[in-house]
Amino acid sequence: MTLVIENLEKSFKGRPVVEGLNFHIAKGELVGLVGPNGAGKSTTLAMICGLLKPDAGHVFLDGLSPLKEGTEFKKRIAFVPERPGLYPDISALDFLKFSAESHNKPEQLAFEMAEKVGCAHVLSDPMATLSRGQRQALYLAAAFVAEPEVLILDEPTVGLDPIQQKRINEALKDYCKKGGAVLLSTHALYEAEHLCDRILVLMNHKILAEGKAAEIAKNHTSLYDFLHDAHLQVATASVDDKADPVTSQK
Repeated sequence: MTLVIENLEKSFKGRPVVEGLNFHIAKGELVGLVGPNGAGKSTTLAMICGLLKPDAGHVFLDGLSPLKEGTEFKKRIAFVPERPGLYPDISALDFLKFSAESHNKPEQLAFEMAEKVGCAHVLSDPMATLSRGQRQALYLAAAFVAEPEVLILDEPTVGLDPIQQKRINEALKDYCKKGGAVLLSTHALYEAEHLCDRILVLMNHKILAEGKAAEIAKNHTSLYDFLHDAHLQVATASVDDKADPVTSQK
């Protein structure tokens, strides 16, 4: 199993959001996508899932395109956005049962996944009453119930307490050990450094660096320092580009 992203590009109203992205994710890999707000992370995930059509480039999962073979492609992935939709009038358990039935999975799997990610204690509660962290854990449980080949996550641990974070991180590692692949967008740099096999740094709409956290930050104290310095360089270059040419020459 290989997820391949080739020369992916997207602009909105003439402004580039993603430019020339190229990377791949193999079976068993847990890959982190990090970068500042506005770097294009969520747009990238939406294009990979087939929710947004790219202006150029391609996405393939073992040769399947989300645009040309959308149904078959989407059977093999699961996507959890940063702010999942809510079904307020049903219980958390009914939601997981519905997820299991939709994917022809046994109901018992729903209970097992809820326990695995730490939301089993809220299964009898209406979804409208769940906290953001509980809701996030529930949607992750639903994604695991689908047993996809690729799991794509946008800020999966936002709103989670430390215990939930630990359980979900362990669940993700176990999922990859069993042959799944994960692409997760995150602002939690410590999590990215210690959880991910590889990191993609998205800066100024392009991939600035790729590799293990230690390799990316080898000339810096930490991954945070690398991102901080890179962000300053991009900001400085942007200011210089906008400077008045005459004034700049004085």
